[in-house]
Amino acid sequence: GVPSYQELTPSTRLADQVECTWIGIEAEIERNKVVTPDGCADIIYARQRGSSELFAVGPMTRYKLCPQSAASCSIGIRFRPGMWAEILRVNGPELTDRVVPLDCLWSERAGQLHRALDAADQPCAWARLLCDALPLCEKPRSAVQKAIGALESSRGCLSIDFAARQAGLSGRHFRRLARNETGFSPKLLARILRFRHATELLLKLPGEHAGLACECGYADQSHLISDFQEFAGQTPRSMAVSLLSS
Repeated sequence: GVPSYQELTPSTRLADQVECTWIGIEAEIERNKVVTPDGCADIIYARQRGSSELFAVGPMTRYKLCPQSAASCSIGIRFRPGMWAEILRVNGPELTDRVVPLDCLWSERAGQLHRALDAADQPCAWARLLCDALPLCEKPRSAVQKAIGALESSRGCLSIDFAARQAGLSGRHFRRLARNETGFSPKLLARILRFRHATELLLKLPGEHAGLACECGYADQSHLISDFQEFAGQTPRSMAVSLLSS
């Protein structure tokens, strides 16, 4: 079989915090997968040949080569930038570029969830259990989360100072607060969001790279290529080939 991946729209209850739930099923062969930064954090449940893991993956600052076990299945919740620190009970920088067992963050609550996941036998049931485990958030977004959301909506193309002012913050105050919510600076978040938009366009417009830098808010082609080398370890052209063949 071939690997498969599917994203599911979150419920209305979770839509402000969660970008999607996702299901990944690996083929009957071992392989390495390049995982690139997206500004998000995830909770992931992975099962393979009788064993399972439940862990949190923090936001990444560069690409990572991840071994994929044969015939494994993973279910994840992907949180929007800036919307996961309070839920995971951790300051943003403590999770940046890290993978942490969920019981280190949620203690026995994670153990109960892990046992419930192990007792279920269908990916849709795992996804439902993960979503049901998230606390109900009745508070509106804080000022810093609103500014982060504006950056996210603009795909990193909005001025950081403008996003801060729209949320009633000074640029300096926003830069100081944003690190605790996102795991890194607003400037790096904006770069990652632009890069992510560019990778999405690579899939939609294969072979059409000439206007990609301008479309995604880069100053020029060299800046686009530099970010791809840092965040993906390859050029836009080589990444387009790998994305379309995976």
